[in-house]
Amino acid sequence: MPFFIAFIELLGSCQLRSTRPTAEDFDAAAKFLVPRLHEGVRVVAAPEAYDPLVRKSIGKHLSRHQLAPLDLSRFETIYAVSVDGAFPRQRFSGRPTVEGSFGPLVIYRWDRGAPSPVELDLVSELRNARVELHEGGRVRHCRLTRPRAMPMRFGLSAPPVPPAERFICDPRRPEYYVGETIFEGVSHQPKRAIHQRPPSGASLHTIFTEIELSEMISLRSGLHMPFERNQTGAPYDLIVHFNGEEIGRMRHHDGYNVRELRIDTVALKGQRGELRVETYTEDTKDRYLGWGGVIKKRAGGAKR
Repeated sequence: MPFFIAFIELLGSCQLRSTRPTAEDFDAAAKFLVPRLHEGVRVVAAPEAYDPLVRKSIGKHLSRHQLAPLDLSRFETIYAVSVDGAFPRQRFSGRPTVEGSFGPLVIYRWDRGAPSPVELDLVSELRNARVELHEGGRVRHCRLTRPRAMPMRFGLSAPPVPPAERFICDPRRPEYYVGETIFEGVSHQPKRAIHQRPPSGASLHTIFTEIELSEMISLRSGLHMPFERNQTGAPYDLIVHFNGEEIGRMRHHDGYNVRELRIDTVALKGQRGELRVETYTEDTKDRYLGWGGVIKKRAGGAKR
């Protein structure tokens, strides 16, 4: 009986090896996809467990916004590298077309069917923004700089890696900065966002000048995964102003994951002015919060 069981396990192992994709399969799929890549293309794995292998084979050909989007609003085409015919959780509606197969891998393609509704990506616009720290009745203007590296923690509860270039408000407290970084979502998927963590009882403001509004502002915000999951911190507020008037607000509690704030701006369409995004919390200890957003038309079509 022990020899029989061992023989069955050996057969099962051989069967598993023959039906699972190899590194060569992923490299062949990447070779097929690379000529088809542009900024409007998103490449995903299905199931998501294979995402690291897809990123390993094709990641150097993708931008940060393609690797770690907050949503699908900027994309016109989605390619899924599928195992066992699985469909990705995030995709456009409708049936896909089959673009090719490589061993057990199948390449599916979904098209939006219309141009992307996005007119301005606020994360990409950050370098042209202005940042202020409002604390104790004072306003401190933050400088865009390349500071010396600050000590970093590593491991499962480590904070997001600060970008080389970021807005520093107080050199004595370099952990309170504003800059583009990559957050880890609750589902362990990377999220490109603006890190905007204010000191306790203070607020940080990112200000975009001479912004022209369209029909909608879509903002998404959340905490770095370990702190979202622990559910031990104070809530924070994300507040949006246009030309000095509040037009949207969202309160985020631990465990919410990444949430969306949609602001209808049809009545303001075509107006130009100052767009201000403020974050505030009473207690910021170990709070690594971020947000990203776009100005867009109402047209869409992606499943969230």
